[in-house]
Amino acid sequence: MKVALIHVPTPNNRQPFFKALSQLYDLTIYYTDTFLAEGLEGVNYEMFRRYPRDRPSIAKFMSDIRVPGLIPRLVFGDHDVVVANLYDIASFFVTKIRRKPFILWSETWHFSERETVSWRIASPLFRFIISHSDAVLVPSQMHKAETISFGARGATTFIMPNVSSTYIVSSDYRKADELRRSLALRGKRVILYVGRLVESKGVQYLIEALAKLAAERDDVALICIGDGPCREQLELRCAELGIDERVLFTGPVDRDFERNAHVVPYFLLCDVCVVPSIFVRGAPDPCPLVVNEAMNCGKAVIATTAAGSAYDMIKNGINGFVVPDKDSAALCNAIKAVLADPATAKAMGEASKKVIEAGFTYGHMVTGFQSATSSLTIAN
Repeated sequence: MKVALIHVPTPNNRQPFFKALSQLYDLTIYYTDTFLAEGLEGVNYEMFRRYPRDRPSIAKFMSDIRVPGLIPRLVFGDHDVVVANLYDIASFFVTKIRRKPFILWSETWHFSERETVSWRIASPLFRFIISHSDAVLVPSQMHKAETISFGARGATTFIMPNVSSTYIVSSDYRKADELRRSLALRGKRVILYVGRLVESKGVQYLIEALAKLAAERDDVALICIGDGPCREQLELRCAELGIDERVLFTGPVDRDFERNAHVVPYFLLCDVCVVPSIFVRGAPDPCPLVVNEAMNCGKAVIATTAAGSAYDMIKNGINGFVVPDKDSAALCNAIKAVLADPATAKAMGEASKKVIEAGFTYGHMVTGFQSATSSLTIAN
């Protein structure tokens, strides 16, 4: 089967998946921007550069329209099936005009609650694409239910979980100990945040939760890995709450190709990883991969209802907690529960690893993709 897969650049977690697919299909990946090619040996791909976002186009939400050369590839290419996301609108219609199967690969959810004008205008078109796709791939049961409610057919909607390439080697434990010493974290219970410092990530609520917790115990500290436009505001908020000495903003930490090695020691030294995402004008955090990364490293994870990856991966009270978004008190209580004693955090971390092994490996991802392609009827 000849598969054309349209994809935007992502962290290195997708490379092992694409290499596995290339062993099963005649696969061509059309990357629609610059990307890290390392690790794609043996995979057939082409790279296209997008027009800048501020360049006029027929419709700014049609992401593939801004990619010169992509549509001609789909018009004249010898493909049996095209796989693309919800915003590759032109690619969908070109594929349908050619009477080829189209597989939608989507992490979008919270369809009906989005509040922006552009979403409301585009929503009927998105509903049409979802309902007329030959198969749909989504990362979780929650995404599946939401996508079906927006027009997808249950029989042709398949779960293909997101997977992280993060793993531990023996030297990571030494590096974690070195970090704990250099950051003066001996005797501290460490809370970790990894991600961009932007409004939608909800870090301000995590900081408020830490302030509540710090009023009760003096052995807690927060490490925030990442950068973004909200950093200065967040640092000022820490000072206002009197917890600036308990919060470390590291800035961005390099992520190498193989396994995010520079981040792994931070996961190892923490007691709990928190993903405090919030809904912004109805839009969620589609499927933050940091949940997978922390669980791969054997850590308890607390996330909010705005984090799409939380629903299938976090079992309340077993390997973490899912709490309402924008609720610092709920975050505080969940963190307190994990930090109740070291044995609790350790047991939750061990449970996280079992969840990963049971449903979130590259084998599970490939199986989901195969289920979608096997459902297609392809004309010779």
